[in-house]
Amino acid sequence: MALFISSSLFGTHNRAGEIIYKRVSGFTYEVTIITYTKISAPVDRQLLLLDWGDNTGLDTLARSAKDETTLSSKDVRISRYKGRHTYAGPGKFTLSVEDPNRNNNILNLKPPNGQSDQVVFYIESTLIINPFASTQKGPHNNSAVLLNPPIDQACIGQPFEHNPGAFDPDGDSLVFSLVPNRVEGGIVPPYYVSPDKISPGPNNQIAINSQTGDLVWDAPQQAGQYNIAILVEEFRGGRLIGSVLRDMQITVETCDNIKPKLSIATIDTCVIAGQTIQVPVTATDPNGDNIELSATGLPFEVEDPAEFGQVNGTNNGSFLWNTTCAHVRRSAYQVVVKAEDDNAGTPLVDYSSFFVTVIAPPPVLTSVNQSLTQITLNWNSYNLNCLDAKEIKVYRRKGNTSYNVPHCTTGMPPELDFELIATVDAAETQYIDTDIDADAEYCYRLVACFTDGSESVVSNELCSEIDLSKPIITHASVGVTDFNSGVDTIRWANPRDIDTLNTYTGPYQYKIYFATGAGNANNEIATTPLSNELSNTQQSFIHQNINTRDTTLVYRVELYSGSDLVGSSGVSSTIHLNIKPGDNTNTLTWFEDVAWGNYEYRVERENKQTGQFEEVATVFNRRYVDRNVINDSTYCYRIKALGRYANGFFNPPFVNYSQETCGMPFDNIPPCPPVLSATADCELEEVLLNWADTNLSCAGDIEKYSLYYKQTRDGDYQRIEEFLVGINEGVFLGENSIAGCFYITATDENNNESEPSNIICTENCPAYQLPDVFTPNQDGFNDVFKPFSRKFVTGVDIQIFNRWGKLVFETDDPDINWNGNYRNSNQELADGTYFYVIKYSVNSLDGIVQNTVSGYITLLRNP
Repeated sequence: MALFISSSLFGTHNRAGEIIYKRVSGFTYEVTIITYTKISAPVDRQLLLLDWGDNTGLDTLARSAKDETTLSSKDVRISRYKGRHTYAGPGKFTLSVEDPNRNNNILNLKPPNGQSDQVVFYIESTLIINPFASTQKGPHNNSAVLLNPPIDQACIGQPFEHNPGAFDPDGDSLVFSLVPNRVEGGIVPPYYVSPDKISPGPNNQIAINSQTGDLVWDAPQQAGQYNIAILVEEFRGGRLIGSVLRDMQITVETCDNIKPKLSIATIDTCVIAGQTIQVPVTATDPNGDNIELSATGLPFEVEDPAEFGQVNGTNNGSFLWNTTCAHVRRSAYQVVVKAEDDNAGTPLVDYSSFFVTVIAPPPVLTSVNQSLTQITLNWNSYNLNCLDAKEIKVYRRKGNTSYNVPHCTTGMPPELDFELIATVDAAETQYIDTDIDADAEYCYRLVACFTDGSESVVSNELCSEIDLSKPIITHASVGVTDFNSGVDTIRWANPRDIDTLNTYTGPYQYKIYFATGAGNANNEIATTPLSNELSNTQQSFIHQNINTRDTTLVYRVELYSGSDLVGSSGVSSTIHLNIKPGDNTNTLTWFEDVAWGNYEYRVERENKQTGQFEEVATVFNRRYVDRNVINDSTYCYRIKALGRYANGFFNPPFVNYSQETCGMPFDNIPPCPPVLSATADCELEEVLLNWADTNLSCAGDIEKYSLYYKQTRDGDYQRIEEFLVGINEGVFLGENSIAGCFYITATDENNNESEPSNIICTENCPAYQLPDVFTPNQDGFNDVFKPFSRKFVTGVDIQIFNRWGKLVFETDDPDINWNGNYRNSNQELADGTYFYVIKYSVNSLDGIVQNTVSGYITLLRNP
């Protein structure tokens, strides 16, 4: 539906506004245009035209009586115009509104020789329909919602603060920025001036916090009305998925009021769903004015919303929220608190915000039951209370931990060294683990996951019970490191739950088995002496003359009573340490496969003076980076592990050592890429290049810089120049072209080359300018027709015709040099006007580009 508005109805009334949208279903969206206009203006729009951004033409959105409110004290009418539209499919669409006119006397939006009431009011929002951009509540996107009106007041010389009170219904991340206001067509008018450029100076600066949306203008210097634009962008998974461009008006007055001051007891906090959070708020006013406290944000818009209240007769308030699992989301909730005084002159406000993250409660493991072939885990139903939970992750490790979950920590902490073994639906309450070693002890934890990627606090830990009717290995430790003369020590404990009076009466002995690397340890290496008493049997073995330098060994023991096998232990390995040298670092990782759990690792390094190993660090997973080393020097290490079984039996801790191994750090880290800048000079036909190392922490050993260049966008980069360190600029002189793309790298003294810098492309500015007249009278001035400016032209085809269309001259000389004679006979042509067609080619980033120019040239022999 089209609507034509008579120019006689144009009013000077638009002060501020924005466009918001929400998805209804499928590709259907509901859009709301919100405008803030002057009540006192002669025109009040009942209808507005909206461009849906999909080439379907303009549509008319109407305002009903219920969609109109007023702020009489500020001469503001708030109108909402609503409409629905179904898009054909996914895409990017710019929704926009143009409406004449803005109100008068906006200081920073004055066109030349005019007033701001001649400026078209323009707002827009970007809608990106992407069915694959999923959120916790489903695909597609809803725009940010801005709750604080974009009409505010400020005083000269007083810092001004504002916050749009924005939230995203989908939990997307919001980024705020100040941008110029737009006019018809969505363009930035050349006469727009930032408010802090009116009476500029160090005491007149305006900026917005990109994360919180806190706008600070410190401080206005001239009374009047100013308009700014706040761009609110939505990001999901690091990708832009929508935006709202809000137009805002600030009225600066001469006043002696000083704004109130807010004080909030917390800045950022988190709460586990199901808990209650309360945040006290206090405000003071230097003028003794009464203060009204209020708060906005998504917590007040959800089901089971938060509450904010002010204690009657005081300047104290409180934010109170009884959270539920429905409030769990990955991003934090922002709460914007506002304190506004009731000054009789110009009321002023102060804003302050804080963030609340609602995290999911931990699942509760209730039992872990082990049989010979499987371990069954049971837990309380999670989605009974947390309906938005998507899945449960099941984690496992050997041996238990004594881990206390830090405040606000979600997911599985990597330092616990748990392995993800399964992911099940959130409705499940059981998991059966069949990939087990029946003689090992396993401990489990759970994490609940939600559609938006948020995770719960990790669950409690429960462990399986080891079989005490078998021998239990407690030690597999390297004693001597060598390729041929290495030594391992193995220790074990007797079984506790066997019948030695009737079933297994002796005599007793153990058989020890091993394997290299990994396996079932079926190579018998020793048998202990017979013993009539189980308690007197040998429970250790020293394995000698083996390679402990570059491999790990695994061990197993069997207990016999006479010729009867009582039981076999599980397989346990020694610890094998690996080192990966780097730039002034040695990265240590180690492997083990033991029946118990190692809960602590002590990294020991050899003291080069004493030859003794000394502890340099304690870690809780199998990785350590030693940064206290120097390149080209050898360092030797070993690992000391402390372990136990969860039942606490067998006299823990079990102390076991890895082999000793050494590493020499060396510089293998390239420098950080420099930052390149360039200035193209078409007049001099050169490009001035400058580069700088902005991250000095990785630039200490740079030896040279390498400049790379390609002439066209589709070309290949070639290294064209190298510069020694200390030189940070160069000049590119092209051959009839300065078009091309450049990047630079830094290379250190060990020949490690950095990643490419930012890429800068320059373009030619071709010129082929011709005169209107020439005078071939042999006086030495203007005797030939030729271009008076020619740059970056690589080839020409020139034809000149007389008034009857006859070809009189042609050449491929870029300088033309036509003397006014006929092309065949060299006969002088008559004075008059001639027509030319010139086809010429120029170098550009896109290669050789053909251009055609035509025009008239007047020949005058006797001017």
